[in-house]
Amino acid sequence: MNILHIDAAFPDFLRLVVYSDREAGGEIFEANIKTQQNVSALLLPSIDDILKTSNVQLKDIDYYSVIVGPGSWTGLRLAITTVKTLCMNFEKPAIAVGAFDILEFCAKQNSDNGNINSDSKKNSTNKNSDKNATTNKTNNCTQNKNSNKNIFAIPSTAKEYYTKQQNNIQILTTAELQVIINQRQLHKITNYTTNSLITFIKTQINNTTHYNTLEPFYFKNPV
Repeated sequence: MNILHIDAAFPDFLRLVVYSDREAGGEIFEANIKTQQNVSALLLPSIDDILKTSNVQLKDIDYYSVIVGPGSWTGLRLAITTVKTLCMNFEKPAIAVGAFDILEFCAKQNSDNGNINSDSKKNSTNKNSDKNATTNKTNNCTQNKNSNKNIFAIPSTAKEYYTKQQNNIQILTTAELQVIINQRQLHKITNYTTNSLITFIKTQINNTTHYNTLEPFYFKNPV
């Protein structure tokens, strides 16, 4: 089974993951690219690069996974359009991943396992086994022992975040978010680990969707 995952939800950051189970334990190839708000020029060449690194061809991808939002309007639109095109050309199913869903899954999984994992946003391509993903020190998805103290935050622009705390979803400026974190002593979670991503996608294989149904998810009209 081969999976290609595209995450362009951040305004200035592109994340690509290829998973292949051709070897025991599975292989994960990851590219984290700072786009400087130029995701349209970098998306297709970056996909080509990670496929070459992983030695997997587009025709061999079994599932195309994409973050559908919330997040950057431009990034989501480009990523979803790309996945729609690939699914149509190769007649493969799509897996729609909600940004809050994967953040919550990652936090819960790491809390259950007692792990402290994180992913940093930088230009890199890493090859990781399914069991031993590289971890870094920023944007961790480790869940606070009290899950009510977690706040999930996804940048929509350089100055605004989509946030979710328990069942309360709202748009906050960077300053407003920091005030709430300080007042309520919340743990901010903004990213997910690659291992948790692959585990989550595998749980969604029976819930694949036709590419025509993929749509970006926003809380407000794009500007």
